[in-house]
Amino acid sequence: AQSWAVGSVGCGPSGSGTRQKSWWHWAWRSSPKGNTVPKRPPTHQHIAPSLRSLATPITELSADPANARLHDERSLEAIKASLRRFGQQKPVVVDGAGVVIAGNGTLEAARGLGWSHVAAIRSDLAGVDRTAYAIADNRTAELSRWDDDALRQVLGTLPGDAAEAAGW
Repeated sequence: AQSWAVGSVGCGPSGSGTRQKSWWHWAWRSSPKGNTVPKRPPTHQHIAPSLRSLATPITELSADPANARLHDERSLEAIKASLRRFGQQKPVVVDGAGVVIAGNGTLEAARGLGWSHVAAIRSDLAGVDRTAYAIADNRTAELSRWDDDALRQVLGTLPGDAAEAAGW
């Protein structure tokens, strides 16, 4: 499986050391003799433009087996709705082995949507700091509370599909 590096200059296979002029140029040069219609590289339209350089094949990532946060069907459907509506706006955080530290629900939802890539950023955290960060990433949002009046007012300005994509 070929992984791709995408940048503002063009596309080329990751690890190639150089950027090719276009996907067609690279595909033509590397395609078997007689293959005149190479496959296009995977599109990353669902990933925010500023994150596309972080596109990582989902097959290279795995959920954290020690993840203490559970995602039931309702949670995953809410994440999927958000990803469908807004695309991926923040990267998942992974360790050097591609194990997700923060963003396990995003990874699972992206798989459920049939995505081949997600934006992922590598972290050097290890040991207790890695574990504590994984917990903090989930817990800190729980510690805040909603201003019910402000939330009601803001939700009232959103069309139904936007409110649903926001989890309401």
